[in-house]
Amino acid sequence: MQKLVILLILTFSFISSCKREKIKNIGSKNVDDSTIKNRYIKTVNDTIIKSPNVIFVMPNEEEIEILKKKHGEDNFYIIADDINFYMAGIVRDLKIKNIIFSSKSSYFFDEQNIKITKKDFKDPWFIIDYINGKPIKYSLVDYYSKVKKSSKSLSVFENNKDFFIEDIDVNNDGVLDKIVSSKPYKGNSLYLFCKKNDNYILALESVNFSEDGGNIIHNISQSKDDDEIFILHTVFPDGGNFQAFHYIKYNVPNIWKLDKTIYEKTDWQDSKTYICDVKQDVNMEEFLSGKGFNSIPENVNNNEMCKIKN
Repeated sequence: MQKLVILLILTFSFISSCKREKIKNIGSKNVDDSTIKNRYIKTVNDTIIKSPNVIFVMPNEEEIEILKKKHGEDNFYIIADDINFYMAGIVRDLKIKNIIFSSKSSYFFDEQNIKITKKDFKDPWFIIDYINGKPIKYSLVDYYSKVKKSSKSLSVFENNKDFFIEDIDVNNDGVLDKIVSSKPYKGNSLYLFCKKNDNYILALESVNFSEDGGNIIHNISQSKDDDEIFILHTVFPDGGNFQAFHYIKYNVPNIWKLDKTIYEKTDWQDSKTYICDVKQDVNMEEFLSGKGFNSIPENVNNNEMCKIKN
């Protein structure tokens, strides 16, 4: 029964998309029947995209048979079940109406003169996001994750006693954005909301480098030396001088990296304060999966990255 339901869903999607694409090129308006027929004959393998859309690209009937032979029929339906899970979640959470389902072979984006061809990709299921002026290809898993992030609203964190919010331009576009962080002793969460057209869109979910039994978040500030950097300042709360300044640098497009960490530590053995500049170069998204970063050198007084504070 499960196999039948999945197959029916896929078949329905394919039939619906084929019907839509036979009627018109996506985004065109007021096209008469003769123009429709001529245009469809010319673009039987291609779809011309003329307006913003999210396109779900799926295998056609011939490609489905190839996938069944490649993976085995039982495995194919397991894969299809996973695909339907991600697609259903995307459709449910995506806050736009212009979603296209298609099994065409290639897609031509008229305004940008860009062509995306299905055969160029190993996976016959993928997403083309053509909402913000340039077509971007995503795997279903990556796009599902992107949509889930976007579904989180800034309002969830406003007036929440467990979080604090800083107004900082995090993507160097001259507009103040919102950085949301767990308060000290309240967690290790960090969210970046970029302001677009009077709305705040979640751009990054990561960590604020608070540790159980270690340093905790103290404050977040814009770098005075580089507009593309903001700094997460953590401190050791139980005495002594051990603090860290994590430099988060914006990289186009919409990527934030932990560029470096400057550690300040007073060594109890010689009572000297050391400043250690440690290179990191880690994508902030990777910390959610437990990615580590370079810590302060153990022998600070004998390490070339560390200098005595004047």
